[in-house]
Amino acid sequence: MKSKSNLLLVTIIMLSSFAAACGWAEAGNPVDGMSNHGDREVVPLLDYMGILSTVQVGIGDQILPFFFDTGGGLTVITPTVADRLGLRQFGRVTGFRMNGERLDLTRCDKTDLQIGSRKICTEPMVFNLMSLLPEGLPEVYGVVSLHTFQDQAITLDLASVTIVIETEDSLPQTVKTKAPLSIRVARQAGGTSIALMVEVKAQTGTLWLEIDTGNVGPVILAHHALIQLGLIFASHAHH
Repeated sequence: MKSKSNLLLVTIIMLSSFAAACGWAEAGNPVDGMSNHGDREVVPLLDYMGILSTVQVGIGDQILPFFFDTGGGLTVITPTVADRLGLRQFGRVTGFRMNGERLDLTRCDKTDLQIGSRKICTEPMVFNLMSLLPEGLPEVYGVVSLHTFQDQAITLDLASVTIVIETEDSLPQTVKTKAPLSIRVARQAGGTSIALMVEVKAQTGTLWLEIDTGNVGPVILAHHALIQLGLIFASHAHH
């Protein structure tokens, strides 16, 4: 679906029990480069090697680059950050990447992440992100995903390359001129991870495609999806 404003709205209204258990810290000074318009937080997405996006995150006494990945599923910090903060690590969470690769991550204590002037209490997972990237790239210290914003309404504005953390007052104004999308919330890792699937109407039935800002390649479709869309005939499909 195309939009003149090139704006994708992702609204998550769920899991309020987590917010109550974790709590919200007092807002601090905005992280550099971010602006607060009456509590509506505008957060710039920064380019990473021309293929991915990062966001500046305050954690402990430092401001560090984290990947912003709507398909990431979990909030992640690296072992270096966990050790520096003295966070207790325990247990295991297992998930699977888009290509089927299994990832085992360690859980750790809840901690605050500051995004702009918002301090969000979350339980991050611990994983060596750089092990997934080619050697020699600039270090990134975590992942901000939809899990991070699970109690928020956020707007992903592709035109201005920002994410906006909405408020109860700003959200109605943002959505009033936008066309709604049918979505499903997809979960892995024992229900911990969060990703969104958007409905795409096909010639036969519907498709559910993941909204994944961390996908560095083209749109990936299975052969049965190509058949449903009428792009290939069933006799030409490989099983």
